[in-house]
Amino acid sequence: MEKIRCTNFTSSEKDLLLNIVQHYTHIIENTKTDAVSVQEKNKTWELVAQDYNRENETGNRSSKQLRELYGFLKRKARKNLYNDRVMPGFPSSASDIADFLLFFDKVFDSINGSTIKPQNGKLLRCAVTSSSDHMEFWNEAVRVLSTIKFLKEVTNADSLKMITSVPPSIKKLDQYIGRF
Repeated sequence: MEKIRCTNFTSSEKDLLLNIVQHYTHIIENTKTDAVSVQEKNKTWELVAQDYNRENETGNRSSKQLRELYGFLKRKARKNLYNDRVMPGFPSSASDIADFLLFFDKVFDSINGSTIKPQNGKLLRCAVTSSSDHMEFWNEAVRVLSTIKFLKEVTNADSLKMITSVPPSIKKLDQYIGRF
């Protein structure tokens, strides 16, 4: 079954979710994983969804969608906190560059695997099997690669113009991965 993509959350929707979750953090952030605690968390997320959908004006969201968004927002906040501690004074674009480089590291690992099992924490640097994450990663990689554009300044007489281009190496990589 194909996953249907919903509209992106707006910043006001994210703020609304965080405001609602504040009332339930003692349950949602509980680290217990026993059956009673898990059931209580699931019920709480249903209450969060009810509260959210009652106050939200842009459409209803499921408890699963809200739970995933909350997890994403927590990860993003942790990443920003980590970046501030590890790279104080660096512009936020530095972490974007790091993400870009890590993405290409994964791309090259995924097509250059020479062992049966992953080694040294490089999950994609191994043979492609039915249980490996290669296909899922490649689907995402094709999407990302298709968005990469380079800007080039072109000067004509009295005007400066920016043109975009896709380097042949990116086109070939996109085509190669896209075949799978």
